[in-house]
Amino acid sequence: MPHFDYDPDEWLGMVFGEPADRGGLYVVAPIFRTEAYAHEFFSLIRAWNYDENEDHDNNVCMSFIIEDAKKYSVYLYPNIKRRSISDFARAIEEEALVTKPGKEHFQLFMQFMLCKMLDYSPESHFERFRRRQDPGRPFWLAAAVQRGAEGHILPDPGPILKFHWKIKERSELDGHDMEYEHGKVVIGLD
Repeated sequence: MPHFDYDPDEWLGMVFGEPADRGGLYVVAPIFRTEAYAHEFFSLIRAWNYDENEDHDNNVCMSFIIEDAKKYSVYLYPNIKRRSISDFARAIEEEALVTKPGKEHFQLFMQFMLCKMLDYSPESHFERFRRRQDPGRPFWLAAAVQRGAEGHILPDPGPILKFHWKIKERSELDGHDMEYEHGKVVIGLD
């Protein structure tokens, strides 16, 4: 994994765009204050997807949680079912069988989760994305940087074609959703 220090002041918002050069697919991008931080942030996201350009296995979990009529949260986190985690757990379990026969191995994972709560309105780009994005259609996940009043998509590191994502109301979440626990424990929502 690349070195990464999270700075919540760098993540300014989100860009939702439909550029013609991406085959009519939406481009969804966290927008950052500086290009250096945007590059560092998205390099981490790409590492979660093994630096591949398409995420068929949902290695990078992305969700949009509607908090109320004016706020939504964007979540990005590595999937705990990624192949490298499964391989690591299996290797530790096999090693434990040899070095400590008869002992039972319990898997405990620490989860890294990025979350940004943002404002929106019925006329916002997020609301248009929410209404228009077909659940069976992918979109491009990229990084953007603020230049003046606009967000500009960065070509490097390259975007990731996302096939899986979640859009839910906070009230629809349950204990199976990572965002549910985060909302309860970290944000303090009920």
